[in-house]
Amino acid sequence: MSKVATLVGLLLLVAAAQGVALPPFLGAGGTLTAHPKNCADGTVWYSAEAWWRRELAPVPDAARDFGHLHNEACWPHLLTLSAPAPFTLASLAHQNPGRTIRLGVQAIDGVRAPGAVGDGCPENADDEHGIGLACKQLRPADNRTAWRCLQTGGTVAQASVDPATTPPTCKWVDSLSVSPAILATSGLHRMRTRVVMDQPSDVVTPPKRLRHMRALFSGPLVINNGGSPLAGRVQNPEENNIKGVGWGTGTNYSATQLWGPPKLPLGGLWRPWVRMDRGSVNSVPLARHQALIDANFHLDQIGTVLRNASGAWTGQLSINTATLTPGWHKLTLQGKAKDPGTGATNTGSLAVQFEVSGATPAKCGVPIQTHAAADSTLFATKVTVTPANGKAPTTTVNSNARAGAALQLAAPSVTYKPRAGGGTRQVATATYGRLQFNLGWLTPSTRLAGASLWVYLAKGSPGSRTATLAALDGDSLGADALPAPAGRLGQAVLTAASTGTWVQLPLDPVKVAAKLATAGKKLNLALTLDAGAPGSFVVAASASKGAPLLLLTPAC
Repeated sequence: MSKVATLVGLLLLVAAAQGVALPPFLGAGGTLTAHPKNCADGTVWYSAEAWWRRELAPVPDAARDFGHLHNEACWPHLLTLSAPAPFTLASLAHQNPGRTIRLGVQAIDGVRAPGAVGDGCPENADDEHGIGLACKQLRPADNRTAWRCLQTGGTVAQASVDPATTPPTCKWVDSLSVSPAILATSGLHRMRTRVVMDQPSDVVTPPKRLRHMRALFSGPLVINNGGSPLAGRVQNPEENNIKGVGWGTGTNYSATQLWGPPKLPLGGLWRPWVRMDRGSVNSVPLARHQALIDANFHLDQIGTVLRNASGAWTGQLSINTATLTPGWHKLTLQGKAKDPGTGATNTGSLAVQFEVSGATPAKCGVPIQTHAAADSTLFATKVTVTPANGKAPTTTVNSNARAGAALQLAAPSVTYKPRAGGGTRQVATATYGRLQFNLGWLTPSTRLAGASLWVYLAKGSPGSRTATLAALDGDSLGADALPAPAGRLGQAVLTAASTGTWVQLPLDPVKVAAKLATAGKKLNLALTLDAGAPGSFVVAASASKGAPLLLLTPAC
């Protein structure tokens, strides 16, 4: 089967034609094995879900359990749309007695071009949530029985265990046409896909009112329609996120969010930032949240629990992918809110798939990404005092390491001052961003065709000049915190345009692979600026959403 024919093929051709040079983990991506959902490289498969269940005790008898609703697609994450293209959106109702009435794609921000109307959208398609780019008013799609599922164009994905009381799982696949010309502005835009379902009036006992369930997703997409120059926010780590939201009458929005959805295979440590919270100030606060790996709720399998705690949570997960089997896995984030009117639980859920490399990668030529296990900024000072009486100089070395969300870098400096009574005092300072990567997930015999360190330059600029950022072998730093001449593994030249972008430091793949033969299989790096570099710079650290990435490309 060919890969899903969404926006992707056109988008990648457009990116290549325009010379867009996004890092591979933001742009073209790549896989070691076939994608289980048949998504094309450069896309991120998602499932945004809304649930309504008798889940959080105590549950009144009035509350009904009616399953959940999926909104699924291969999302062209951070890619560029320059012409109308098809977009495939799947909706799935699991043990849900409701009827899907509409779905579509909206631009959350931006301005509608005068007179432009989205595909299939009525003239009043715009609302407080965004601009209608593509709309479909459905049959309505009905899955209360297998026959109704089939009659409305669906397929039965899972038969009901008790057809008299529980609907089957029904799936519909719809094709929409999305055009960039609907928007008057180019640049990075936040898009939203949504599937809306009506619930029957007897979802509570006794019946009260018609209720709705909405499965919502949002993610970034670059629009290039010639309306204005392309914006430069594409590489900002804060923009690199996707969001899944479940909306239910009585609770409003329960939201989940993932930063840095992976487009490349993962090895070693993966440290994504996530958020599970209510989606707006007028929504019911979360009663509980959870983060899971390889959950399959249709089979009542919860998978590996990363988090399961009360309330909302925003933070950084730490996932050792070496504990997972090679191949494809699924990360699921959920936020649960209890409806004060019925006692039922509204859940917003977001699931994404990610690929894990084995100790011997299944394919050569595809970069594998890994995060640092530890990092810090090392401030080193070496003071040398030379007496005037001919005695031997004395040297004192002080160093102070600080962890945090940023690595502070400044060029090394040396100052000389005369001492009262004769002699001199020399003060040498150096600043390093220290990073440690665990390479133990690879076999010692692994050969590398390429290795690169990618860092996000958050602040600092050399102005009209340039500055060289070097990656040193951290093991070559002596007790005096001065690097050995042979310890340089790679470097990059910084310009004024580097600020607010990801900077690539190509590393010597042979020297990196040599670390696999060491006892600890650790790659210790020290980032530093060459002497004379103007200004100071701030690099995002591992505790941030722009955590440094090591990309390793296996050799054939």
